[in-house]
Amino acid sequence: MGKVVKFQRYVNGFCVEQRKSDGFVNATAMCVAHDKDIAQWFLNRSTLALLNALARRFGKVIFVSSLFRKYFRGLETKD
Repeated sequence: MGKVVKFQRYVNGFCVEQRKSDGFVNATAMCVAHDKDIAQWFLNRSTLALLNALARRFGKVIFVSSLFRKYFRGLETKD
């Protein structure tokens, strides 16, 4: 495997890394930079709708830590 190339961006004084290959941004670091709790972000129905829309748009599967999976039960959006 090749080396993963990342860009470092500074948001509100915090380093937020982004992968060059696919544009992935560390959402946890972004939440920390904005004094937000990522667990609360995952609890929002609009977050799940956003993740589903992005997955459909880009034809990708979005993996969510198993820690948060229990919060998604019953929140699935209908197409």
